[in-house]
Amino acid sequence: MTTFDLANVREFTTGVDLLNECDNGEGMECANFDFLLGHSAECCNVFVETVRRWGREVFAGRVAYDAEVENLFKQRGHNLHAEALGLLDKAHGIEISCFEFDHQPDLQIAVLSLDEFLRGWVTPRLAVSPSARLRPEQTPEQFENSLRRLESLSPLPADWEPAAPDQRSMYRRLRNA
Repeated sequence: MTTFDLANVREFTTGVDLLNECDNGEGMECANFDFLLGHSAECCNVFVETVRRWGREVFAGRVAYDAEVENLFKQRGHNLHAEALGLLDKAHGIEISCFEFDHQPDLQIAVLSLDEFLRGWVTPRLAVSPSARLRPEQTPEQFENSLRRLESLSPLPADWEPAAPDQRSMYRRLRNA
């Protein structure tokens, strides 16, 4: 998914459908239930990663927050979780009478991850300040202007010390050095 506008999110959430692609009986993907389990695990993992990426983009300010997009993601996430649980129940019933499925543990892990993600849902918000890891791109003139602004600030009181004990001791060592 290249953008997170409502139309693209609708297209993505429609595409993350476990059962609709296999109910019509066409294609080799649906001939193998174990493949369906693996495909379902992949859908759950892709869904979680895409929503996390959307949250990071909103936080960084590269994508505007849209409540409809969030509601669509949440609704589709809960539906995906219910569908995947249904497949696990079906796999458990078949497994007892036939054999073990190789992709069943993958789907179990993906469902647990999706469940944990949905239970701990946090609405993304724009960061209130730039991240400490990002360096602002400044021209030499802007840098000089920043230095002048720093120099124009009034000095701290002579008896000022940080409130935190560990910072206070480090401050004293630096001041006395």
